[in-house]
Amino acid sequence: MARLWLRCVICDYVQVHGFAMAILIYIQTEVRIYIKDYTIQI
Repeated sequence: MARLWLRCVICDYVQVHGFAMAILIYIQTEVRIYIKDYTIQI
């Protein structure tokens, strides 16, 4: 029972952190593209 609970906790942790990492990577990519466009315009 404890093992199953631990597995659920690990799954939730991975899902939450995977989602957070995906958002961070997306934001970094957007910012990088924005900066690149901005520097080209100058």
